Amino acid sequence: MKLTELIGGPVYVTHFPLMEIPFYHAKEDGGDVDLALNADLILPGYREVAGSGARIASQSILEHKAKLFNLPMDDYSPYVALRALPQYKQTAGFGLGWQRYTQWILKLPTIWDATLTPRGSCIPFP
Repeated sequence: MKLTELIGGPVYVTHFPLMEIPFYHAKEDGGDVDLALNADLILPGYREVAGSGARIASQSILEHKAKLFNLPMDDYSPYVALRALPQYKQTAGFGLGWQRYTQWILKLPTIWDATLTPRGSCIPFP
């Protein structure tokens, strides 16, 4: 948020430390530090509104990273197995925080004012 204040507008933050973001993000080639191929859009006065990144294409690297993150392989094995398909190509994706975007557009004081459903550990699950 401080970056948007210093720049005076929206900011894209890129190249996060690889172990500080979701396990499926691909690594930037080269360099001495392991950085991810990703970017977050931060709007003035708010946190990230959109996050994006390239996904790991190698099945063995993805399995290794899932183990580093201590993820249950029973849950992630279908996702990891996709990499073994002959037609699999590296992908990228993004996520948009609708509540944060709505908060920013409407200039609402808190994210709770933009939330249509309750958030937290006590919400019912289908």
